[in-house]
Amino acid sequence: MAKMTGGAAIVATLRQHGVDTVFGLPGVQLDNLFDALHGARQEVCTLHARHEQGAAYMALGYVQASGKVGLFAVVPWVGRADAPNDVPARLGEAFHAMLAGRHQPAVFEMAPDMMGATAEIAPHTPAALAPLPPDAGAIARAARLLASARAPAIFVGSGVFGAEVELRAVAERLGAPVVMSRTGRGALPDRHPLALGMLGGQEIWDDIDVVLVVGSRFLAPALSWGRADDVQVVRIDVDAAQINKPRQAGIAIIAHARPALAALAAELGAGSGARL
Repeated sequence: MAKMTGGAAIVATLRQHGVDTVFGLPGVQLDNLFDALHGARQEVCTLHARHEQGAAYMALGYVQASGKVGLFAVVPWVGRADAPNDVPARLGEAFHAMLAGRHQPAVFEMAPDMMGATAEIAPHTPAALAPLPPDAGAIARAARLLASARAPAIFVGSGVFGAEVELRAVAERLGAPVVMSRTGRGALPDRHPLALGMLGGQEIWDDIDVVLVVGSRFLAPALSWGRADDVQVVRIDVDAAQINKPRQAGIAIIAHARPALAALAAELGAGSGARL
C-alpha cells in the first residue's frame, strides 16, 4: 500500500481506469485534487474551463469525439468517499455505473478536508466490463424481417457509438438509410449516401415498412410521426427499461450495440438474411 492524500488517490484511481484528460474549474475546495493533477501532469492532461457548465460541455464533447470517458471536476465536485481509502472502491462503482450498461453520467463527491488527508491506499484493479451479447434467436428473426422488408430504415441515437463500423456494414448490406438523431449525428459520415438527419427521416417515414432502432429513445417517430400500426420495429438497446418505450417493439434485442450489430451483419452476410 502507498500513503497518499485523498486527492492523489483520486488521480491514481482515474489513471488506473484509463483516464488521461480532465476538464475542470479550480476552486479552494479542490486545491488538493488539482495539486495531485499537477503532480501527474505527465500522465493526465488538465484543461481549465471558465465556467462549470463549460467544463461539463467540454467533457461531453471529448466523449463524443474520442469515445473515451469524459471527466470534469468542479466545486462542489454515484458515489461518495468519506475517507481517502474509500476512493478506489467508490470511484470503481462510479465507473461501473457509467459504463456497465447504458452509458450515462456518474457523480463522485469528496469533502475538501478528506482530499487533503493522508492514508494508506491499497492497489486497485478495475473490474473488466464485458459487453452484453445479443440473443442469437432474436438476431436471426431480426435479420429475416429486415431482409424481407420493402423499405427498411435504421434510426440511431447516442447508444450506437462504438459500433460505427458494424452499423455501416448492416446499413450497406440492407441498402437502408441511417437516420441519426441529434445525439446520434456522426455515427455515419454526413457524406455517406445513406446518411440522414431527423428531417430527412421524417420525409421518408411514410414509405418505411420496417425500422431498426439502435441506442435511441425513438420518441418523435413513435409518438408524433404516425403510422404506428404500419411500421414494424426492431430495437437494439442495452437498457431493458428503455427498449419497449414509448411503444412495444416487435423484436427487442437487449444488448450493447457493437456485438448486436456485428451479429446482425454476420447473419445478413451469411445469406439467411439476404434481401429478398
